[in-house]
Amino acid sequence: MCIRDRIYIEYPTRQTIYGATHKDYTDAIKGYLEKNTNEKEKFSLVVCILPKGSQSEVNQIYAGIKKWAITYSSPVITQMVTESKLSAPGSLHTICSSVLLQMNAKIGGKLWELDRIKEIPKKTMITGIEVSTVEGKKCVVMAATINFGFSLYNTQVRSLSDGSKIEGVLGTLIANALMSFYKRNGE
Repeated sequence: MCIRDRIYIEYPTRQTIYGATHKDYTDAIKGYLEKNTNEKEKFSLVVCILPKGSQSEVNQIYAGIKKWAITYSSPVITQMVTESKLSAPGSLHTICSSVLLQMNAKIGGKLWELDRIKEIPKKTMITGIEVSTVEGKKCVVMAATINFGFSLYNTQVRSLSDGSKIEGVLGTLIANALMSFYKRNGE
C-alpha cells in the first residue's frame, strides 16, 4: 500500500447533542458550521453517533439528518453509527473497521481497484448522476471515477433550490470531475 492510499484521521471536533431528535442533531451541526465558517473547508465529514432506541426512532433520526445534510446550503457528508452497535460486546473492532471504510469511501478514498481491462481505454471515467427531491428541494448528486482502476471518486452535490437548471449544474459537475481526473492523473 502506498502512502497516498492510507487513511489519516485528525483528532475530531466533538459536539454534544442535548436531545434525541434529528432536529437536535442538525441544529448542533448547523450551529457549529455557522460559528466556525472558516473550519468548513477543513473538515471532510460529520460522524453522528445515534442514541439507543427503537429501530423506528433511530431510522427517523437517521432519515432526518440525511435529508438535512443534502439540502443544507453547503451539503454535508455524514456517517451514522448507533450507540447500540458501538456498545455491543466483542464487536467494537469490526464495527469501527466498517465505519472507517465507509468514511474513507465517502471522502474519496480507495477501497479496491480493478485490474486493467484491455478493452477499456486507459483514460476512461465512469459517472453516475442522480436527481433527488427532498422536502420539495431538488438536488443533483454526481459521482465520477478519477483513476484508472475506477476506485477513487469525485463526488459532488448541488442544490437546485436557487432556481438553477439541471443542465447548467451538470455542466459544472462534469467540468469539476474532469478537472479532478486531470489533477489526479496529469493527463
